[in-house]
Amino acid sequence: MKDLDKLAEKDDVRLQFETKRALLEDMPTPNADEAFQEFLEKNGLKERKSRRTLWASIISMAAAASIALLLILSPWKSFTSSSSIKESKANQELARLGNVIYQRGEEDRYISISMGDESIDLRNKDNAKNVGVFINKNHEIQVLDMKKAFAQEKDLTINVPSGQTAKVSLPDGTKVQLNACSSLTFPHHFNENGTREVALNGEAYFEVNHDESHPFLIHAHEFKVKVLGTKFNVRSYPNETHRVALSEGIVRVEQGSQQIYLKNPADAAVIQHNKMTQEIADMDQALSWLNGEFYFDGQDLREIMAEIGRWYHYNVVFAYSNRNDEPLHFSADRTAPIKEIIQQLQMIGNAKIELREKEQVLLVK
Repeated sequence: MKDLDKLAEKDDVRLQFETKRALLEDMPTPNADEAFQEFLEKNGLKERKSRRTLWASIISMAAAASIALLLILSPWKSFTSSSSIKESKANQELARLGNVIYQRGEEDRYISISMGDESIDLRNKDNAKNVGVFINKNHEIQVLDMKKAFAQEKDLTINVPSGQTAKVSLPDGTKVQLNACSSLTFPHHFNENGTREVALNGEAYFEVNHDESHPFLIHAHEFKVKVLGTKFNVRSYPNETHRVALSEGIVRVEQGSQQIYLKNPADAAVIQHNKMTQEIADMDQALSWLNGEFYFDGQDLREIMAEIGRWYHYNVVFAYSNRNDEPLHFSADRTAPIKEIIQQLQMIGNAKIELREKEQVLLVK
């Protein structure tokens, strides 16, 4: 091991790379028990159960379900569905691998719009028209002002799955481009006497139609963005750093009692750990997704892998916590196969990334 450490200090870049890989393979395997407890706490579970206790609970639940099935004349049904048990087991398997950086959702693989309990696959243009939505020849989703069509107005939500983006034209003429794993909620009709309010979960680029008497307000995780008419990018994924980057115009970002005005192109507000700071954004990096690219300039491996997992619909797990601080410079086309992306990352970084296609897991060692 000491000999390998000495080799790693030499100036030969290729030798350093191979030596670090050899050192990596000699590292001990992760502590499954500690990783599992960390996963339980991260997901807000109230009790710190041991894996043995948890498995005993699952076995008991399965036994109860079996008894219920045998009692054919009984009208009662088991409260524990098979899908929830499968999901629980899948979560446990992920936890045993290490620290879950990104966990994919069981989402539909197509762009949809929902209104109340109704969900419409936007590939079916006839159904979309029933709720005032049209898909034009440029594949842009156009939402008509439907004030008179609905006696009881319900908000619409556009959902974009992994591996896709969507262009949306709102009833007031505002243009929005939604990134993968994002959703935007808005009304059929913006109130004439108030603000134009929408809710974002994920990432979107806004070109807000100017209306001085009706400010445009975006509700996101932990913060709000208020504008009159401008262009800017909002990134607001759960459990990640939130960012607002200005292209043109002026916006006000509010987080708790804090307020920041972005007035110049590339001004950005960054929200992390309930604190907001202002910085200058790398707009090529911030807007690279609009051009169908991955582009990272100094981001750490944790942030890069979360973005890759989100796009390709893969869970991302770090087996060793000390693998996520290395800043990297990396770019690639988003249409490239995931194997090619992983190969490129391993060439420029120190971590080994294992692609488990069957389980849809990216394991960083």
